[in-house]
Amino acid sequence: MRNNRKILNFVKTTTKANLAAAKTCETHKGACLLFRQLEHANDRGTTGEQFDELHEHFINFIGLSNYCRNGLGDCE
Repeated sequence: MRNNRKILNFVKTTTKANLAAAKTCETHKGACLLFRQLEHANDRGTTGEQFDELHEHFINFIGLSNYCRNGLGDCE
């Protein structure tokens, strides 16, 4: 299925499911890219709040003190 030359998902997924899938990525950058692709494949855009949720997840994943010392590394 196509919409304005974009390939869309045949089986629609929710934003919540797309965020969950993105959180399984090993890097923050990869998670952001996957989430953006999944949302656009469902003919939706993304918001800052959704990326904030991903950012917070990866801060919790690597630990706050490690984040303060090194940042997320791959997303800068």
